[in-house]
Amino acid sequence: MSGLEVGRDWYDSDSNTNGSEEVKTGADGSAHFPKIPAKVGVFTGTLRKTIGSLGPCGSGSGTWTTIYVRFAGNYDVVPKDKPLHKGKYSSVADQDQDGVTFYTGFDSGSNTMAHLSFPDKTKTIDYVLSAKPHSQ
Repeated sequence: MSGLEVGRDWYDSDSNTNGSEEVKTGADGSAHFPKIPAKVGVFTGTLRKTIGSLGPCGSGSGTWTTIYVRFAGNYDVVPKDKPLHKGKYSSVADQDQDGVTFYTGFDSGSNTMAHLSFPDKTKTIDYVLSAKPHSQ
């Protein structure tokens, strides 16, 4: 579907950076975000995590990416070709076989919101959703 609002929020604990962007899907129904540049230095990665965990308020891996898609109106939305099962950490969200957490809900304007959270080791996101108007 074209013209859908797609948002991305992310945090990279290795470089202690975060960000968010919003785009609209194009005529082909896809959304593209710029790559998040990797920051490499002496205190990134394993060394920084090791040093950080020795301090009084140790930090663990906090790298994450979440995506949301806003559909105007009431839609049934599921990941395409990705069977879902109940996630082990949430009674609300489901997971696919790759560990992507997925759930839907509504915003204050009764628009369907699809939320996806990706595992911290995800380098590239190429994910397809299937949506159809909810039959009343």
